[in-house]
Amino acid sequence: MRRQIKLLNGYIARLLQENNNVTMCERRQTKQCNNSSSGFTLQELLVVMGVMAVLLGIATINLVTIQNRTNLNTQISTLTAEIKQQQLKAMLGDTEGRTDPDAYGVLFESDGYTLFHGTSFNSGDSANYKVTMADNMIFTSINLPNQTIIFDRVSGDILNFNLSLSSVSLTNTTNNESKTLQFNKHGVISSIN
Repeated sequence: MRRQIKLLNGYIARLLQENNNVTMCERRQTKQCNNSSSGFTLQELLVVMGVMAVLLGIATINLVTIQNRTNLNTQISTLTAEIKQQQLKAMLGDTEGRTDPDAYGVLFESDGYTLFHGTSFNSGDSANYKVTMADNMIFTSINLPNQTIIFDRVSGDILNFNLSLSSVSLTNTTNNESKTLQFNKHGVISSIN
């Protein structure tokens, strides 16, 4: 890409130098010419504009790819932080205004996840916090018991942990890139692939 830009800059510099040395009269090879101004021919302008369009197209495609990858990584980072926050609340005995400390968990659905308190998800609880993913992000594989992770009070371990049911996958539907979070029994995200 840098080499192409250098070549384009060299070509433009050559065109400018030629245009300074050759007048329009000399280009047309006419004997009479009242206007001795120099400029670019239509063909030269079209070539330069075509090269610029190709370079712009290549750069745009590369930026879209980077943006899609960044969106997935950002969603994974946010999800990871909120899972860790739920675990920390359970370990510290956070009451969130209630009288007794409780377990905390995360319920996963295809279009988002819900942060909740208690040893099971209660859809009628007004303290639940629903997070909806971006339009191009979905959970394609929720391999968890009842689609939830629940952190035990004080220890922070995952309640009813089952090694074969301990992962969740997030997919960017724009480019089908996917990342899987694997949990261990202590509630730690052991890998992100």
